[in-house]
Amino acid sequence: MIKATMQDQENDKYLLQIVDAHVMKRITKDTQESVYCCLYQSDMLTLHALTSYTNELKVTKDYIGAANINSTLTAMGNGYYQATVALFSQSAQELRHATEHLTLLDVTTARNYMLTA
Repeated sequence: MIKATMQDQENDKYLLQIVDAHVMKRITKDTQESVYCCLYQSDMLTLHALTSYTNELKVTKDYIGAANINSTLTAMGNGYYQATVALFSQSAQELRHATEHLTLLDVTTARNYMLTA
């Protein structure tokens, strides 16, 4: 079950706190561990076009590490796909720096994804 306020949103496992327009703090309820996160999502693209999309993430991956990036590829039909990438860091400042060249999803859209993914 998802419960929400204007600033926070939670489910049975996580509490999400909004830090700014693109960054959230995700707290695991049972361990109280926290991590900062944000989402980057591609347009609907062909598999070939997704290559340039993944190249945009190379700088980010090099900065925060591959272990801090989770991605999902969704088939949209007619040979098109959409990639959604969740990015994590122990520091909000580090996450902002690593993603400054990306167009991130706003937290209103991203927080629902983060609680259901």
